[in-house]
This record gives sequence, structure tokens and C-alpha cells, in this order.
Amino acid sequence: MNPCCSTGVPEPPSKPLVKEMTSSSLVLHWEPPLLDGGKQILAYTVEYKETGVSVWQAAVPFVAGNSTLIDDLTPGATYQFRVSANNEIGISRPSPISDSITLDAESGECSLEY
Repeated sequence: MNPCCSTGVPEPPSKPLVKEMTSSSLVLHWEPPLLDGGKQILAYTVEYKETGVSVWQAAVPFVAGNSTLIDDLTPGATYQFRVSANNEIGISRPSPISDSITLDAESGECSLEY
């Protein structure tokens, strides 16, 4: 079977990157998957977890484009993010995990841990 023409779930999107940030919110951006599974990408699901927590939580369950605002985050906390692509067949594997992102409780700036 030719993989470019088969129908199935999409490949994962690219590793998410932070584009803007405050002490309690950020804008996350990613690139669409290279292979969409033969069906149009309908939405993306963004998940996050705080350092020390093993469970991923849905930050935004339905994102139409390839960036989104995530708010109500805890100032001073460190987070990681991942994104999955959704088509009418199903949901992709998660993207590579973002770099660890620490929100600054004092100045509203952030730091990235590589």
C-alpha cells in the first residue's frame, strides 16, 4: 500500500514552541503534520503537564489553527506541552514534547530549559 495515498490517522504535528508569554499565559505554535492521513486535519488537541506530574491534561481540546492561547497557568510553575492532530479517522500520536517552560511569578517573563 502506498503510504501517501492511504487513509488513516495523521502523523504528529511538530514540536510546539512558545511565541508569547506572560506570568500566567502563553501562545503556543506548531507546524501541521507532514502527512495528514489522507483526510483534512479538522483540529488539534493541546495538552500540558506540570513538572513532577505524570498525567497530561487537555489545555485546549479543539484548536482550529496551528497556534493557541493557553491561560490560567500558575506563575512560577514549569510546564511542558504536546499537540495531537485530529482528522475524521482519528487522533495522531502526540507531537514531540516542548522544552520545559517556567513562568516567572515576579516579572512576567519566562525561561526555557533545554
